Amino acid sequence: LLNREQVASFRRIGNQVQLVARQTGFRAERDPAAARAVQQAFSDSLIGSAAQASAEHPERKSVLVDASFLLGDLSAYSTRLEAAYRLPFAPDRANSFFERVRTDAQLTTLNATVHYAVPRLPAPPQVVPGSPPPPPRPSPPTTTGDPRSLFIGTVVNFRALPELPMRPRQADARVGYFTDSFSDLSDDLRPNTRVHHIKRWRLEKQDPAAALSPPVQPITFWLDRNIPARYRDTIRDGILEWNKAFERIGFKDAVVVEQQADDADFDTLDARHASVRWFVGADVGFAIGPSHSDPRSGEILDADIGMSDVFGRGARRLATNDVPPASGFLQGRPAWLPATVAHPAHDGHEACTYALEAAGEMHFALDLLEARGEIAPDSPEAEEFVRAYIKDVMAHEVGHVLGLRHNFKSSTTVTRQQLRDAAFGRENGIANSVMDYTPFNLPLQGEPRGEVHMRTLGAYDHFAIEYGYTPLPVEREAAELQRIAGRAATDPRLAFGDDADNRLGMDPRVNVFDLGDDPLAWVEKRFSLSRELMQRLQARGARPGDEPDRLRRSLAESFRQLARMPGIAAKYVGGMQVERHPAGTTAQPVYRPVDPAEQRRALQLLGQGLFSVDSFRI
Repeated sequence: LLNREQVASFRRIGNQVQLVARQTGFRAERDPAAARAVQQAFSDSLIGSAAQASAEHPERKSVLVDASFLLGDLSAYSTRLEAAYRLPFAPDRANSFFERVRTDAQLTTLNATVHYAVPRLPAPPQVVPGSPPPPPRPSPPTTTGDPRSLFIGTVVNFRALPELPMRPRQADARVGYFTDSFSDLSDDLRPNTRVHHIKRWRLEKQDPAAALSPPVQPITFWLDRNIPARYRDTIRDGILEWNKAFERIGFKDAVVVEQQADDADFDTLDARHASVRWFVGADVGFAIGPSHSDPRSGEILDADIGMSDVFGRGARRLATNDVPPASGFLQGRPAWLPATVAHPAHDGHEACTYALEAAGEMHFALDLLEARGEIAPDSPEAEEFVRAYIKDVMAHEVGHVLGLRHNFKSSTTVTRQQLRDAAFGRENGIANSVMDYTPFNLPLQGEPRGEVHMRTLGAYDHFAIEYGYTPLPVEREAAELQRIAGRAATDPRLAFGDDADNRLGMDPRVNVFDLGDDPLAWVEKRFSLSRELMQRLQARGARPGDEPDRLRRSLAESFRQLARMPGIAAKYVGGMQVERHPAGTTAQPVYRPVDPAEQRRALQLLGQGLFSVDSFRI
């Protein structure tokens, strides 16, 4: 689950061969004197070293080293183990080993099994009668044969950087891309030394003159052989959904999906195969989409989407009422999310919990629709929920590995009337980006039922791919990029707000799991749906054959919905609508206070919906 990338080189110091991670955050490529100063000011790092084990090859001048130095803690996994268990797990090189090594001129891949161990477990603290209880500590590992020892599969790739770097493309605040960023210290003329290149794949037309052409090298995703066969077609559909955006800018079959054969002799974690992998765990439920890029240009060289069986077993256990623990729902987490789960970030920029939290949204939707008598847990309709959820989350994660950041403002660019129109939702989506966290579009009792699922790319997704991947001649690129990004000022569907905007909590239009152009109306609607589920559960009562904690779990899911709503409404009070337009490019103000009437409406909604003596009757 840790995907670390480093630009590295080997160097010989006497009889010792060092593997050195190069620092790339500070550069001065346009001035040799400044480049020497930067080299002296900012240090590289030592990854590992080994003694030279042979004389130089007479032609290649290469030497042999013992690769066992790679059996250490290269991925810093011991830090993750310490965070999870508060125990000093350390790599044990003597009992670690290489399973397989593959190499060619451009790539060397080593599959290793690294043993992590702790010499002893601490004794539990003594409880003295009458004294305060000791602070809680996480338990040692409970899913291994012995809590003092575990083996971690590690894949180490050495991949040569492209001889000719791809031409970089500058980032723009109006379009959300991950970036390779650095400080350019070549001169002292610019007060802001930061340079931001968007991360994107190298995509070039076979026929540059054709309106629609296959790429020279398509973006190919390999489905790992461990993915259950029944979900492969749905996962494939989520990946290939992005071809709609690439076709609009002239690429035919820009994204391709291949299936790894059961007897294939390669690992999908090698640096030549972008992949979708499947993993299982006792208490995990998320999907991640990290990528690896060339820091000289932002070119994405490899990506490996990992997804847990929350897609399969997790989704089915929710639909069939297998009862997980119900702690944590008051903090806005799904009731079955352990408080200690750490969510890997995409390239250090932002964590993505969409797969996990969307499963909680599905849990609520299925409970409510089942309580209404509109769906049965084991019906084809419930299976359709699972598959639609898989496709949506898969498209979201593929968006990340195409370079795109979250867009939590896109849901507010679809009107409430459009959400009631099923045909509109199927054609355009219920939000304007799959990079949002999109809930299920559930109607109130008696309300027209629109499209429930996010099934397709939105207008913003097409816009973002156009900015990042449209082939442009170098002499016109800057002007064309400004023209493309400038459309965000006149087309409200292209609005963008990311994790930083959401954390800031100032703009009430930037939220996770909301729908429609009036977030306060969304809060009011979710209050009503949550109360409806509470009332139906109480009216239904327990029935023969129910799981023992069925009502408790479903009630907790209803409360979890309520837990997110006050934060949305509170953004209105003293809130500020923020636009990302560069100064001087539009007459719109960058900051606009929320209308006072809307602020009062939010306070009234919180008072009546949450803090009134009649808010909850259970």
